[in-house]
Amino acid sequence: MPRATATVFLVTATTSTLQAVVTGLEPAPRRDPAALSAGEWWRVVTPLVVQDGGLAGTVFNLASLAIVGTVAERLLGSRRWLVQYAAGGLAGEAAGYAWPPTAPATPSPSAGWPAACSR
Repeated sequence: MPRATATVFLVTATTSTLQAVVTGLEPAPRRDPAALSAGEWWRVVTPLVVQDGGLAGTVFNLASLAIVGTVAERLLGSRRWLVQYAAGGLAGEAAGYAWPPTAPATPSPSAGWPAACSR
């Protein structure tokens, strides 16, 4: 697995594992418009590395990231892949904050697909 894909994979896998085993951690990084308005700026990026689909969703998202991320990074290069991953993820979060406050957190593949489809 290329370096950037492996890094994003490990960060996402680690945060997803932590949210599964640490009681009370799961809601902390979720999208929360009120908390963002109160100055919790990190809520713009934390939904990119957490999962809200349980074990099945996490496994699917990580497998997708590994496969699509590897292909995209090999085609685009590490820097361009990371920039497009981040830009796609932040655009997804912006859309999520524009939707009703009950919209679920955007899982990390929302960041990966724009990077994969940009060739």
